[in-house]
Amino acid sequence: MRSGLLIRSVSSLNLLHRTACARKAGWQPPQACSCTASPSKLRKQSSMRRLHACDAVSDKQPPDWALEGVPDNLEEDFDEDFDGDFEEDLEGLSDLDELDDADANGHGIDTGKVDWGVLGLDAAKRVLESPAFGHLQLFSYTAVGASKRVDVRLDKPEDKFGSPTLDDISDFSRSYITEFDQALGSQAGTISVQVSSPGAERPVRVPDDLLRFKDLPMKVDYRSEDKSLHGVLQLVQLDSDAQTTEWRLADVRANRSGAGKGRTKLTKKAAEQRFTIPVADLQGVRLHMDF
Repeated sequence: MRSGLLIRSVSSLNLLHRTACARKAGWQPPQACSCTASPSKLRKQSSMRRLHACDAVSDKQPPDWALEGVPDNLEEDFDEDFDGDFEEDLEGLSDLDELDDADANGHGIDTGKVDWGVLGLDAAKRVLESPAFGHLQLFSYTAVGASKRVDVRLDKPEDKFGSPTLDDISDFSRSYITEFDQALGSQAGTISVQVSSPGAERPVRVPDDLLRFKDLPMKVDYRSEDKSLHGVLQLVQLDSDAQTTEWRLADVRANRSGAGKGRTKLTKKAAEQRFTIPVADLQGVRLHMDF
């Protein structure tokens, strides 16, 4: 089963975590159609169901009853569930690598140097101009000419993590498929379309989105004295005039691992550390989800 849309939707990792817990309790998700089905295949369904996994995905949310009696510490075992129980769900996601590469820095607009890529981008912009989708923005757009595939990723500024809801993705997909078909005509049937969120550990645009996510831990790759370093940090301030950033260690498990067994917060010394990094030395920044 292709679950690209599911993985990249709102609380993607929260949803995966809930599903892992529910599976331990005996719940199994229903099967869904391919989330990268081409419009030609979708036409065979009724007009109200002309989507890939967008409609079916919302049914994958584990019911509350499936979580009854699940131990509170089950979260600690989530990595095992992800590697084991979810192996079948993640099958085929490697095909998305070429799309990830296109917007690895969080600002990808790539029409693939093909006419239908340009038409698809224009269609996405027209849909987002509608008042119904005024709360959403285009995060990235990638047309892959070789595989005839379009990947649209949506941003939701009003959300803390910038993640659209499943309904947001589903509603936009319905309108976009219609607009896409009208723009491309018969050619639309040969191109698959995927609509998703930027992902749970989304790229953060530098410096544009640094202040927007300053209250969240971020994975930061940066240069220092000709060395490439990385850490899980939290922004303290951005000096736009000097083009420098100040960071502190994020209070997450990744930074507490060496501070003693059972420690639930950073040591005072670690919490007081500060790092000054020029904006030009920031090589990549992503949100960090710490289960």
